[in-house]
Amino acid sequence: MKRALVRGLSGVLITTTQVVVPVACMSTFLVSCADENDPETWVKRIDDPGQKGKAIKRLREFFEGAMTRANNKLDDPQVTAVLDKIVEPLTRVYTSGTLDEKTRQEVIESLADMKDPRAQTAYAKALKDYEAGKSEKELRYACQAIGGIAKAGKPLDPALVDTLWTTFSKFRPSKSSSIEAVRYLHDAILAVKHPSWSPKITELLKVQVDPANVESMRDQVQYLQLTAIQLVNEIKDPALVPTLMDVLLTPTKRDLNASVKLALSSVPVQSTAALSEALAGKTFADRAKQFEPAGMHTALIADALGGISRAEGRDAVLTAMDATEKDKDAPSLARFGLAQALTMFPGNAKVVPAFENIVMKLPKDAKTPGGLDARASLLQTASSLYEPTMVEWLVKESLNAKDEDPNTVIQLRLFSLDAATKLMNPSQIKTVDQPVTKLEADLQKDPTFKEPSKQLREVFKYATEVL
Repeated sequence: MKRALVRGLSGVLITTTQVVVPVACMSTFLVSCADENDPETWVKRIDDPGQKGKAIKRLREFFEGAMTRANNKLDDPQVTAVLDKIVEPLTRVYTSGTLDEKTRQEVIESLADMKDPRAQTAYAKALKDYEAGKSEKELRYACQAIGGIAKAGKPLDPALVDTLWTTFSKFRPSKSSSIEAVRYLHDAILAVKHPSWSPKITELLKVQVDPANVESMRDQVQYLQLTAIQLVNEIKDPALVPTLMDVLLTPTKRDLNASVKLALSSVPVQSTAALSEALAGKTFADRAKQFEPAGMHTALIADALGGISRAEGRDAVLTAMDATEKDKDAPSLARFGLAQALTMFPGNAKVVPAFENIVMKLPKDAKTPGGLDARASLLQTASSLYEPTMVEWLVKESLNAKDEDPNTVIQLRLFSLDAATKLMNPSQIKTVDQPVTKLEADLQKDPTFKEPSKQLREVFKYATEVL
């Protein structure tokens, strides 16, 4: 304010006061002052190059303030009121291509936190413009938002769905500098799980890998194909069963077996039928020659059937076991795999005798895929059949273990009695106690086996108390 001398009506000099008014608010009747606390005020400034950066930050502050007052609930009316004003302008400025890298990241981060479907064109642009090592943050924020929208059950634009898959299929973790980008892209794919991706999943899973190429294994097996298989488990499309079978029976993709078996179990009826045909040699028979050691092909199929555990699969395994009985050249590993698979099915009258028969006929040098004695491993697994009628057979196998490598004999005796202890009923306690006592005494002679001896007695003691 300024004081000034002016001449009054009578000609006398008097003092008056001048008020200096800002240009933006010259007078109430010319133009009203802008409300700095209204998001729309800053929306109008977002296209002004001189105020763009400040406007973007201010709009985020409006959102954060509303979220704080609403206890971080995106669907709170006061939050949605702010989003209605700022989402589309922020989306428009992001997709305009006029922002520098830092500001671009700030905008997409804000839009990611908002998880608003109206920002889908911004998310799509972040995906399309992704460059390994350059725009990792923008990819991460876009995927974070897409995953959030999908999990909330809100619809996604088909174009964005396609763009997400295209970005994923071209993505290479070995070239990425951000573990968060890798993780959020993976999570977004599983969250969206769009049915239209089935043919694309098949195409991706057909890509061959080179175990000697570290980057190939990391990108394809450990990320792209693993994620695609996990996606099948979410989509549950029966049409993808042949594709899963192809992966299961490809030796270079053995690291994916556990995930493939889980995905197959998500469509159990169709998978059981396909696996049963393969076990009978009607499909994928040529793959058997690609596996080492011999019999691994059969063991893998039987194990997958056991994981699904349908009665039809059990019958297929029993039929295959009959076939191996007639085939003198049937590999030991195939016999082992079939017997082990039987323990995963609901039992019937044929299961126990078939299991016992194959164990007794296994060669003494038969090994598991992990190199353990195959007979000892199966004897221990017998407890999974939950058949007390097997106790006497298990005790007999323990007593008959002799004239072999000392360590193998101990394994046979120890594992068979472990299973017998778990299966015995009250009337069988004495039957199991005698060989347990004998084995315990034998093991005590060798310091190497004192701990296994102690554990065997403790297990037997606890089992007896329970009975």
